[in-house]
Amino acid sequence: MFTIGFDPEFFLVDSNGKFISAVGLVGGSKDNPLPIGNGCAVQEDNVAIEFNTPAIELKGSVESVAKQVHEHFQYVFKYIEETVCKPNGLHISKAASAIFDADQLQTEAAQTFGCDPDYNAHTGQENPKPKGPEGLRTCGGHIHIGYSNPDKEINTEIILLMDAYLGTQSVLDDSDSRRRLLYGKAGAHRHKPYGVEYRTLSNYWIFDYESILKVIKKLSMFFNTSEYFGVIVKEATMFDDDAYEQTQVAIDYNDKRLAKYIQDNYCTEVAF
Repeated sequence: MFTIGFDPEFFLVDSNGKFISAVGLVGGSKDNPLPIGNGCAVQEDNVAIEFNTPAIELKGSVESVAKQVHEHFQYVFKYIEETVCKPNGLHISKAASAIFDADQLQTEAAQTFGCDPDYNAHTGQENPKPKGPEGLRTCGGHIHIGYSNPDKEINTEIILLMDAYLGTQSVLDDSDSRRRLLYGKAGAHRHKPYGVEYRTLSNYWIFDYESILKVIKKLSMFFNTSEYFGVIVKEATMFDDDAYEQTQVAIDYNDKRLAKYIQDNYCTEVAF
């Protein structure tokens, strides 16, 4: 049985559109997220707000799963609106990347980037520490996949297929390409005790039901809850080394033409 979970991030802006650091406004940390009810928690992550939602079984209709995800996300947004935005005259931003003014980056937290490395499923190598233009900060829309007896080889197959189905679709749907200067290269992942975390997507898809539904539909195309090992392997056989290389190029270089080619020629629904 597959489960999916999420830890997206988002920024705050003031009424003039200036990006405002969330440090000191939200509470919670990586080690001690702040529970806010409904199985959700929030935390400060660099200058952004990160939140966690309960794991959901990937079963039933695509629409029912997407509805659950959307409800969890909206619950968090409402909490932030009431407890952080209204008292401070701020708003939730949908930006995936932003340049923050120097006055918002004076805290230690604002200078601290992800402490745990992530890895490239295409090469097996650790991704380099992020380094980009001064003041650039970004938001991810990471997806966590859980399953029984997780295996690193299966994890790698999952991530490569998520690149093909979700990563290339994000090239077509995500209007932001600047985030990949820091994060979100093809195959970005972390192995977890329960499975694997896919770190390529930005937060572009988290704010409305239709975008969430599209992501869940892409997942449903190659995940089957009863025969997941066989299905992943079956779907992986559709992709040779050249196809995976094209996938990596499409994502890393934001190549929309190549991304559409992969979507049209490879990312079809598995017939179980």
